[in-house]
Amino acid sequence: MCIKHFAPALRAKTKERIQLGFVGRMNPSKGFSILLEALERSKTSHAFDLHVVTIQDTTELEYYTGMKNKFKTLGYQLWLENIDSISLSKEMDTWDIFILPSKHEVAPLTILEAFAKGIPVVGSDYPAIAEMIDDGQTGLLFINGSVTDLQEKLIYISKNRDIIDFWAKNIKPVKDIVTLVNEHLRLYQNL
Repeated sequence: MCIKHFAPALRAKTKERIQLGFVGRMNPSKGFSILLEALERSKTSHAFDLHVVTIQDTTELEYYTGMKNKFKTLGYQLWLENIDSISLSKEMDTWDIFILPSKHEVAPLTILEAFAKGIPVVGSDYPAIAEMIDDGQTGLLFINGSVTDLQEKLIYISKNRDIIDFWAKNIKPVKDIVTLVNEHLRLYQNL
């Protein structure tokens, strides 16, 4: 990840709908179906626009097709595929919140990309995700795999829009790779 492409952008404050963003392979492990079901059940779809940046997982073609069709059925339009990091960064400039409903992750760079852009994150409480989000301070955590808990978080956000700015202000700057390497070198040198 080249962090220089992911600098914070000024976001319009007058938008009627909260802009949600999702980035990930269209695979069941990424939890996209959980997000769509939570939006559908919460009856708050009118409060949100959902932006999807994905790639087709060739091993999960049926899932991919089903999710894309449900996305359109729910009235969402912003589905992008196979875009480069500069285009992703520009797309993220329009987002208010990044949603990471993954059932499991190892080290999600997408959270760092969102934080580098100053975008709060709502993610599952899977350990690798929960370690990166300060719940209630830089976003929210929901119970991994729980449509109901994510639904409740979306309802909360739709009724408390100002919380998004609070979370964004609490996001610490993301360090680039050179800074991280130098910090680690200093640690080893001090052993």
